[in-house]
Amino acid sequence: MSEAFRGFIAQFGMRAPTVCMSKAILKPAKAGSKVPPHTDDQYFWTNPPSGLTLWFALDDADESNGCIQIVPNSHKTYLPGDRFSFSKADGKAHWLPPISSSFSSAEIESAHHQRVEFPQGKAADKLEWTSLPVPSGSLIVLDRRLVHRSASNPSQKSRLAFTIHIIDGACDFSEGNWIPREALLKIY
Repeated sequence: MSEAFRGFIAQFGMRAPTVCMSKAILKPAKAGSKVPPHTDDQYFWTNPPSGLTLWFALDDADESNGCIQIVPNSHKTYLPGDRFSFSKADGKAHWLPPISSSFSSAEIESAHHQRVEFPQGKAADKLEWTSLPVPSGSLIVLDRRLVHRSASNPSQKSRLAFTIHIIDGACDFSEGNWIPREALLKIY
């Protein structure tokens, strides 16, 4: 990791920033599928909660080719949905209900008064979505709890991106995460 990248990550206050997954997102022209509403917290959970996603645009991304759409401030409003988990017992992935231990005591307290589970399916379409069109070479930083999605790509242009999911490695990393702890990569 370059010093510039380490310096950039340091501003997010993680004690031990750790890459838990990176991936290429391929939305070829006329073929890229939609991604349903979700939070990245559903896939990588720590206690206390930590994490962010770095989304690098490798192509121009706009509404015509399926740019990211977010629900502004949803990281402060909605609780994450079910968790994606891997069972060592049967070697399969499962969706599990949210657990209270994945939230801080302040989040649990606010959940009783302000935070609600975000809607799924057609109900999610009624949320106030904001598109994030960006030119190639741009970076979007997503909070682990921000509700986001992307549409399919019916256009003539591709929409390629690269993501890096980062957690605080100093936090407890549940054995139920679908990525095993030994696969994590510390940044510094």
